[in-house]
Amino acid sequence: MRRLTLVFGFTASLLLGPVLLTGCGDDATSPEQNATISGRVLDQDNPVSSEIMVVYSEDREEYVQTDAEGFFQIDGTLLPKLIVAATEGKTGFVEVFSDQSVYEITLDEIPTSPGQQSLGAMGWYWFGVYDTNGDGDVRFRYRYNFSHFYCSSWLPGYWPFPDPNPNHWDSWDLNDFPPPWKGKMLLVPRRHQWWHQAVYGFSISRALFLISH
Repeated sequence: MRRLTLVFGFTASLLLGPVLLTGCGDDATSPEQNATISGRVLDQDNPVSSEIMVVYSEDREEYVQTDAEGFFQIDGTLLPKLIVAATEGKTGFVEVFSDQSVYEITLDEIPTSPGQQSLGAMGWYWFGVYDTNGDGDVRFRYRYNFSHFYCSSWLPGYWPFPDPNPNHWDSWDLNDFPPPWKGKMLLVPRRHQWWHQAVYGFSISRALFLISH
């Protein structure tokens, strides 16, 4: 989340007499409304500590953590759309409709990962991530003909996550490597990065592969 700092300034002019300040006491802007959201994360009816992602829009979110009893509270001026909870091997979410309720998020186990062996019998070559930049986006160095990207971990396909298929994420060719090596850049959605780390306990870059033939 980028922070926008607004700096207000004014210039006062004194013209051989008293300064007349106009607008004193007039408030041209309406006060911001405070939206306080509280809730609890449960695992089989038992409270559990969890990582929380608060989604406000398609491109804005914040991250918090529950206390040991699974309670969380979010204070702000904007009502979120969705709250996602994630802990090792489990995840859940709830849609937010008002700030008048206490929201409960029930965790469910994630589906089994599809596994690489189901894709390995067609003469394809597997290339893992070559490196990862500070934004969590990845580069691949590979040979032969590009076929597709593959993630060995199951990724959620429900909103607010973008399409979980890495072949639908932004990517482009690179000329960073000497022949016969080729290169690809893949932009990894930030919400998938957070979710994968929270649920699987390791970076999504270790689960991404480029497949060539």
